[in-house]
Amino acid sequence: MSVPRVQNRWGPIRSLLILSPLLVCAPLWAYRTQYALPEPVIEKYDPVTLLPQLSEAEILGHAKYLSEDIGYRTVGTVEHVLGDMWIHMQALDLQEKCEQIAKSSPGRKLQCEVWKQEGSGSHRFDIMGKRLYKTYEKLTNVILRVSDGTPEGKENAVLVNSHVDSTLPSPGARYDVALDFYEVL
Repeated sequence: MSVPRVQNRWGPIRSLLILSPLLVCAPLWAYRTQYALPEPVIEKYDPVTLLPQLSEAEILGHAKYLSEDIGYRTVGTVEHVLGDMWIHMQALDLQEKCEQIAKSSPGRKLQCEVWKQEGSGSHRFDIMGKRLYKTYEKLTNVILRVSDGTPEGKENAVLVNSHVDSTLPSPGARYDVALDFYEVL
């Protein structure tokens, strides 16, 4: 005579109770890990080494000035001109700081140069299957080159760029990081 087989199946409630730690803890751990941010760096200079460092407070200060105090800087507006003038003044201030560092450290090779280019022109691009021509007049580029002053150092410079203009409804504050980056260099 054969013994009937007894199936030992778990019901849905028992299965959920067994799996509940995994179903609750795994998403909670993933959420905390994904959105955990490090403490922001506020000081412009490292308190231990006294070397310059990227400061979140400085970057946010630049972003606030560009996006809130000046406002939207659509090409051709007064705000765009104000933003361009502000960026040029910031570059000149960084050049002055660079020259002070070079004078205070005679053995250190350091040279900072600032140019303001102005140009007019046009270019074509295709967007959504349509050909579009964009014409611009008297737009400027502000260039700040940090080098050791030698021709080789100038030739092998790294270009870091950003736009001071913005499009609605974007605040367009990208120069903030570039400025802080140059200051640390």
